[in-house]
Amino acid sequence: MKKQLAISLSLFVLSLSPNVLAEHFEAPHVSVYGTATSDVVPDLMRWQLGVKSSAKTVSDVAVIHDKNVASVIAFLQREEIEDKKIQTSQLQLAEDLEFRNGTRTKKGYYASTSITFESKTLESYRSLWMGLSKLATVTIGGVTFDTSKRIEYQDKTRILAIKAAREKADQLARALAASIGAPLMIEEEANHQDDRRSALSNVVRMSRVAADSSGGGPSLSVGTIPIRMRVKAVFRLIN
Repeated sequence: MKKQLAISLSLFVLSLSPNVLAEHFEAPHVSVYGTATSDVVPDLMRWQLGVKSSAKTVSDVAVIHDKNVASVIAFLQREEIEDKKIQTSQLQLAEDLEFRNGTRTKKGYYASTSITFESKTLESYRSLWMGLSKLATVTIGGVTFDTSKRIEYQDKTRILAIKAAREKADQLARALAASIGAPLMIEEEANHQDDRRSALSNVVRMSRVAADSSGGGPSLSVGTIPIRMRVKAVFRLIN
């Protein structure tokens, strides 16, 4: 009877997770996934800007573009953005072409540069937005939010995911009048780690308002960002 029960338990557990066959666990076991999410109030802004300049000649566009980029950096410095948090990249220089009536006409040349920076002062959002919008050559590609304590929150959430996996394994074992023993394997699912794009989303679920410095009301609503972790755990099954 015990042998028959052990065989039934093994067949049931293997049917829960077909991939466990590749792991060659000889003892009866249960394989589960544990997922946990922590909602964190962001304390960090990341901005992505673009600067584009045009002129008739290459030499002219180089001079003009250099001044335009310098003016953006000077503005950020006045807003007390640290120099080490400002980065310029993706410098491009190309012909400025205009398509009209199926033909291509060369208007001159253009230069472009990407500028990224970050700030821990969320209250400066409106000041940055209004100031950058006054610079004619600047485009704002996006403003995203994050937490400066990401590693700390990931560590805490990972522990919650492991506990969730154990609770799930307990439930499955109890349904078979069995119990779980020592873990045979614990593995973090790398492809299910928190996706930074979702963590940096401007879509928020809870509101924390940064006041408009002009007194006209709130200019920024900052909510929470999800920190998600997922683990796979295999526990010995005891009947």
